[in-house]
Amino acid sequence: MKVTVIDGSPTELAEYEAQTGLVAQAIGASRHTMDDSGQGPAPIQHGEAVIGDSFERQAKIRSFIFSRARTPVVGARVDDYIGKVEELADVVVEIGTSKARADGYHDYLLIYDAGPRRYGAVAYVSAKNAGLTLRLGKQDVTDVGGRVILRDVKADNVYEVNCPLRDAEAVGLAVELTQRALKKVRGQL
Repeated sequence: MKVTVIDGSPTELAEYEAQTGLVAQAIGASRHTMDDSGQGPAPIQHGEAVIGDSFERQAKIRSFIFSRARTPVVGARVDDYIGKVEELADVVVEIGTSKARADGYHDYLLIYDAGPRRYGAVAYVSAKNAGLTLRLGKQDVTDVGGRVILRDVKADNVYEVNCPLRDAEAVGLAVELTQRALKKVRGQL
C-alpha cells in the first residue's frame, strides 16, 4: 500500500489539485459508505455526523468537500468556511444525506447548534458550488447591503438569506452570518 500525505492550506491544496489532479484521485474511492453487510449504501437520514478524532473528522470533511466541488477553488472556499465555523463554540458540522444517491450523500454540509435540536440546521453550504443558505430573515441582514442574496420564499420559510462564498471577503461575512443564525436559534438575538 502506498500512502501519500498532502498537507497545506485550502488555497495551497486547491492550487496543487489544479496543477496535478492528485487530490481528487486520492479521495475518489472514499466517497462510499456501505451498510453492515457490505452490499450497498448505508441507510442514512438528514445529516450524517462525522465522528472520530480531530484529524479523522477533518480528513473526512475535506475529502467530501473536494470530491464534490466543481473546481479546486470552490473546494478551497468551502473548506475555509467550514474550518472557521468549526472554531466557533458549540457547533456541529454534518454531511448532508440523500436516499436517492448511490453513495447516500447529498452535495452539502449542514451546520447545527450543538445544543438540543429544536430547529433545523442554521446553514447549508454546497460543496459543489460554494452556495450558502442561512437560517436568517431579511430583517437579520439589513446591515450587510448587497453582499447577500435574499431568497423569494414562502412566508413560513426561515431560510431567506443566501451568501455565496465568492471570495475571501464573502467567507468572512458567511462566518459572521452563521454566528448570527446560531445566536438566533439559541435565543440570544
